[in-house]
Amino acid sequence: MWSGDFAWGDRYVSMPTDLLAMIAIPLLLRHRGKFKTVVWRTAWGMVPACLTVQLASVIFWHPLEVYQVMTMGHPTFVVGLRFKNIAADILGKYEEWGLTNDWMWNDPWQRFHSTTPYFMPFMLWRDGSVEPSIAYALIAAWFLVLAALISVLLLLRAKARGSRNGLPDSWR
Repeated sequence: MWSGDFAWGDRYVSMPTDLLAMIAIPLLLRHRGKFKTVVWRTAWGMVPACLTVQLASVIFWHPLEVYQVMTMGHPTFVVGLRFKNIAADILGKYEEWGLTNDWMWNDPWQRFHSTTPYFMPFMLWRDGSVEPSIAYALIAAWFLVLAALISVLLLLRAKARGSRNGLPDSWR
């Protein structure tokens, strides 16, 4: 499929976009003195927005919105629909908000995948393949590892800011 089918965009644009995004932050940091304050703040405002969209894209099963569009029709803002699906899951409004629909309602496998966060601890918790206490422990461990990762990143940021004066001018 030229359009990327289950992807959130044209699959032939994905790799160049990823490569560009990978160097965007270092370029922004390297040339920050040349930017006006408005450009600098706008660029740093886009970083959390882009991160939020990327994280939202992996919360649920990837073809969920494609199946919803088959019953809802076009045009549909798929990224907005993903955020609506996340809110529907948090609030428990699966049927009312269209998280489950006629296309997937008759298939228990698709219904399970469309209403469960697509991370292993949550899937084990919802399908009952492990004891609830084990599933809760896995979910807690998952969040602890996530918190540890964020802590390490914040620590590295603080160390980088603290030692900035000792860096050569070419590194700033």
